[in-house]
Amino acid sequence: MPARLPVSLPSELAHRRPDILAAEAQVRVATAAIGVATANLYPQITLSATGGLQSTSLSSLFDASSVAWGFMGGLTQPLFNHGQLRARQRAAIEAMHAAGSNYQQVVLSAFTQVADTLEGLDHDQELIDSEQAAVATASDNLGLTRESYSAGNSGVLQVVEAQRQNTQARLGLVRAQSLRLQDMVQLLLALGGQIPSD
Repeated sequence: MPARLPVSLPSELAHRRPDILAAEAQVRVATAAIGVATANLYPQITLSATGGLQSTSLSSLFDASSVAWGFMGGLTQPLFNHGQLRARQRAAIEAMHAAGSNYQQVVLSAFTQVADTLEGLDHDQELIDSEQAAVATASDNLGLTRESYSAGNSGVLQVVEAQRQNTQARLGLVRAQSLRLQDMVQLLLALGGQIPSD
């Protein structure tokens, strides 16, 4: 078990989570779809150039004076489906807003999960400290009870009870350490598998 855990973590660690990266990719795709839908509203211009040779006699076909050029342009304007293209643009904008809201929700959920896990780890450390104090107290009590039994001042039942309390205190410490390990695994999962380093 690590001796020291971070109290806070940089948000970049949470940014590497697969769910955040997927939501971010959805926002990028939705933003690109708006660009495509908007570009489809405007006229599309195509330009082309042609070159060739032209001559009335075969002997002068390859002379510089026989070179001929031609330029051609084309303009395509959406006329009959302009309403449909506007609707597609509005749908793309709404899809981008939905993807942005989803991204925001995923990020907030991830940060909440990390914060809750860090809070749990802080509580776990307090629990371990109190359980270690209980183990020390129970061990001292067991030692004193055994000395008292050896001196004839107490019976076997008091020694058995002190041993039971000592065992219970040790089990409580093991449970607290187990809970801390579970919360450390939860932190690792909340960070998308990234191990925090100091």
